[in-house]
Amino acid sequence: MKLNICYCILLTTSFFAHANNKICQPILGLSASIDTTQMIPYYNSINAVCLNGTDISDGIKINNGDKITGAFSLLNGDHEIFVVSFYNDDKSIGRIDILQSTGIKLKQVSIYSTENDKSYTYGYLDNIIINYFDENRGRLYFTEYTGGSSSQVSYLQWEYDLVFKKHNLHDGVLKGLYNGMPIISTIRHDSKGSYFPAYLINDDGIYCSVDTRPKFWTISPVCLQPGDDYKER
Repeated sequence: MKLNICYCILLTTSFFAHANNKICQPILGLSASIDTTQMIPYYNSINAVCLNGTDISDGIKINNGDKITGAFSLLNGDHEIFVVSFYNDDKSIGRIDILQSTGIKLKQVSIYSTENDKSYTYGYLDNIIINYFDENRGRLYFTEYTGGSSSQVSYLQWEYDLVFKKHNLHDGVLKGLYNGMPIISTIRHDSKGSYFPAYLINDDGIYCSVDTRPKFWTISPVCLQPGDDYKER
């Protein structure tokens, strides 16, 4: 897969370099400083986005009040192309941008914004976090939080150049991927209270309910057998 980043805002490190670079590692190209006190698979908190060891977080925030919620390498774990998610609490807007480093310069372009999504109204969105890019399928998974603790996993399907199409998957949070299928954990309620089912999701919807009793169910999921009504509580 090759992305052609061409219609972009051109920025230079001299324009937006942050004075405090202690949180950035001396790495050439793009990198992210992760908050090691809040490391959750697919939901890491980000201290800073860095270019050539310099904190560029403030420079890539387009609107006042933007907060970086996620950042990682988009292709092959290199330091040339990064994807970054932002959330603005004041405006109730979420955005996903792609960054490409070219030496000391940076190209930045937005590929998704809830501001342009007609299904959203002001105050509906509480947060947005990018989770994982499936390079084989050209899918960027992300989670949107709405209405307090409610959340939904969606993905942007790469079509060509910088054109991505949004697809909603399922309510819940991303726990992993198995054979190209996301594993999503959610919450349900019955007469005994709340329980937490997990599903393997394919292009047609729910493939199966996952048995969450094995220790490594997020890595090697097994479908619940017919008649097994186990519910994690």
